[in-house]
Amino acid sequence: MSSGKIKFFIDGIEVYGEKGKTILEVAREYNIEIPALCYDKRLSFNGACRLCIVEVQGEKRPVASCCYPIYEGMNVYTKTEKIINYRKLTLQLLISNHPLDCMICEKSGDCLLEKYAYEYGIKELNYQGEKQKIREKDGKPFIIRDYEKCILCGRCVKVCEEIVGANAIDYKNRGFLTEISAGFDQILKDTECLFCGNCIDVCPVGALREEYSERKGRVWEFKKVNTICPYCGVGCGIEVFVKNNEIVKVKGAEENPVNNGFLCVKGKFGFEYVKSPDRLKKPLLRKTSRKEKPEFEEIDWETALNLIKEKLIEIKVRYGPDSIAGLSSAKCTNEENYLFQKFFRQIIGTNNVDHCARLCHSSTIAGLSQTIGAAAMTNPFDEIENFSECIILVGSNVSETQPVTSYKIRKAVERGAKLIVIDPKEIEMAKISTIYLQPKIGTDVMLFNAIAKIIIENDWIDKKFIEERVENFQEYKNFIENLSLSEAEKITGIPIEKIKQVAEIYAKSKASVIIWAMGITQHTTGTDNVLTLSNLSLLTGQIGKVGAGLCPLRGQNNVQGACDMGALPDFLPGYQKIENQELREKFEKFWDVKLPENKGLTVVEIFEAIYDEKIKGLYIMGENPLVSDPDINHLKEAIGKIKFLVVQDIFLTETANYADIVLPSCCSFEKEGTFTNTERRVQKLNKCVEPPGDAKPDWEILKELAKKFNFDWDYQNVWDILKEINQLVPIYKGITPERIRQTSLQWPCPEVNHPGTKTLHLEKFPIGKGKLKIVEYKEPFELPDDEYPFILTTGRILPEYHTRTMTKRVSGLKELIGEPFCLMNRKDMEEMGLKDNFKVKIFSRRGMIEIKVMGSSSIPKKVVFIPFHFAEQAANILTHHQLDPVSKIPEYKICSIKIEK
Repeated sequence: MSSGKIKFFIDGIEVYGEKGKTILEVAREYNIEIPALCYDKRLSFNGACRLCIVEVQGEKRPVASCCYPIYEGMNVYTKTEKIINYRKLTLQLLISNHPLDCMICEKSGDCLLEKYAYEYGIKELNYQGEKQKIREKDGKPFIIRDYEKCILCGRCVKVCEEIVGANAIDYKNRGFLTEISAGFDQILKDTECLFCGNCIDVCPVGALREEYSERKGRVWEFKKVNTICPYCGVGCGIEVFVKNNEIVKVKGAEENPVNNGFLCVKGKFGFEYVKSPDRLKKPLLRKTSRKEKPEFEEIDWETALNLIKEKLIEIKVRYGPDSIAGLSSAKCTNEENYLFQKFFRQIIGTNNVDHCARLCHSSTIAGLSQTIGAAAMTNPFDEIENFSECIILVGSNVSETQPVTSYKIRKAVERGAKLIVIDPKEIEMAKISTIYLQPKIGTDVMLFNAIAKIIIENDWIDKKFIEERVENFQEYKNFIENLSLSEAEKITGIPIEKIKQVAEIYAKSKASVIIWAMGITQHTTGTDNVLTLSNLSLLTGQIGKVGAGLCPLRGQNNVQGACDMGALPDFLPGYQKIENQELREKFEKFWDVKLPENKGLTVVEIFEAIYDEKIKGLYIMGENPLVSDPDINHLKEAIGKIKFLVVQDIFLTETANYADIVLPSCCSFEKEGTFTNTERRVQKLNKCVEPPGDAKPDWEILKELAKKFNFDWDYQNVWDILKEINQLVPIYKGITPERIRQTSLQWPCPEVNHPGTKTLHLEKFPIGKGKLKIVEYKEPFELPDDEYPFILTTGRILPEYHTRTMTKRVSGLKELIGEPFCLMNRKDMEEMGLKDNFKVKIFSRRGMIEIKVMGSSSIPKKVVFIPFHFAEQAANILTHHQLDPVSKIPEYKICSIKIEK
């Protein structure tokens, strides 16, 4: 059969397996049933349950098939009388210390112990030993720890250690008294538990269960729907359990190539918002002025859409199409984002369309578009996990923002990859790093220029790659030779020897990847930061090969797709420049309309134009800028001047409170379409439950609104929209409805028979040769002074998502966090006489908030970290709106503040 594979026999059947695999692994590949309780193909072998024993010819005793490696010509027997009797004995011993309450157990129908007891005909017990009575332990707010049902298979311990890296649980005691314990037998909230729930999903019995779903139904009562997690950009596959139009529980989809069944706390437990009583159910019309407390009355869809049409036409006629702007959504589907930008370009006649990618990765787009011609993640997660030898993680607290990505990095480190963490905050991943650098905030350009200089000086460059695929090397070399390493050491605060270690590991590894997020991009020098990262990859040839490249991590579930679909002021769908006449004419012909030629306004520029009374009408779909955007007080002043505001959302958000008309839309569990994750993977979204009241999918709302403007968009369903995308967006041409219903695909996928593209730039860059860019170091816009002596930096935390529109309506997530807080260096706190949980006032030149302070040794001195999620004490009241001049991204990561008790 397959050359290079080992041939052996299972029950007389000729089988083949790869060297290093076990009997059980190969048996399952051939659908040969061998029972096992402790085995999970995603975890290391355990051999604890002894249920998978088999006979191997030549062995004196039966062996555990989950641990026994295959060899050429071996004969394995799985169903001999001896083996069957051994398995029955094992099951009887397990059941003798197990509650016999299967009829009322939540796990019934999905319990492996129950399944095997049935299959092996265990009708009565021959052993009546003393049953161990283990008390139920506190796993609130999400987990029931019913250890009386525990069979000590060890799966939960292994997933916590090997995949998540939390090490929150382990075995306690020995022999008959052995049990699973957290910390010093503490409640879970007081341990290192991250409440990812992966322990529940790997548990083969009812020892670990979901608190929320208790007594709400059993496995045979549920409708199961596979769909995509609505939170971060990883795009995890989830299996949703539905009963009576309610989501009862969620588990990871094991066969999904993105997450292999593993989730984080939001993906596992963050669905309660779907049935929140706060959900918008009918269109709302504002009854009060914006200066008064908001009051709304319910209206019907016909009235709402007619009012929107009348107001937008009135503004367009009086002030011109560019007096209207739209904010699209990284939480809506590709198809909905496509229609949103189409509505503004085809019907309104403006390019004033943007979305929250402007606030997270616009500098990545601006930078990489110049150097290699494409700004998407070059390598998929499985390459990073399995092939990258060096991983530089910079400006991304990935354990908090993209936990499943952190699982992949942990697996790579376990394999032997060297992890280099670069972050002003000593993040969790620094604990497993080979090298951790803690530079001064805002000195990234100087740090990466120094690394580049050391690489060139030591001749660690890839000469062949530079000669064949890179431009501007000599000019760049001349620039970098003038860089002073002693000056770099002084500015960054990092010793040159440590910088040299990083340079050597990165340049000399066979496959090195750089992973970054908003710690790099959200600066007035964000584009410059990205350019310096690109320079490193081009100098060393660490791009365009498996496991090596540039990987920006996208923050929200479909921020990549919203960019792909042209929800940007300077690009048509597929990153086709609006100013390119030939490309523009293609869309004009298809849409049968003359399109505007000039770039539109970015999101921050839109609000400035509102403040200056140049933008009169604003339509927001699924965004909440009055929490997420910088300098909120200034935004509120601006929004108070708008003549007409429409907000389309699932809740009455802080921004929707200012709207003239609010439209109720469906959440992702209530509609179909596609999302594109951070690794360019397009995945199908499936409808799980019906929406509340009269809420509609965003694409249907846009279609009906277009009809009011006499544009007959003849889409019968969401897949008709994807067919249009296939015709106009070259990178999505092969991602057809028929294919995406069967599998996920990574763009570019230029033809229907194309398999999709895992690794970008294998042979060439979209712009031909890569370009090295000269980048001078510049200081941040606002640094500490005598009046404002601290630096404020903002970011995300694990239990929350963006502006908390969804997560604040999940009771368990609220319980984990409590009230808003800031983190501060403990020595700074001591000097100011502060203690944990004290309230402080934090001032910037733009505003003040009162907030609880918590001490942290991971925060540098004179730095304060505030999660941006909380509207009640919004960090973005303090941040300024000074922009990167190229990408127009605000500098969320640095502003100066002062603190008072």
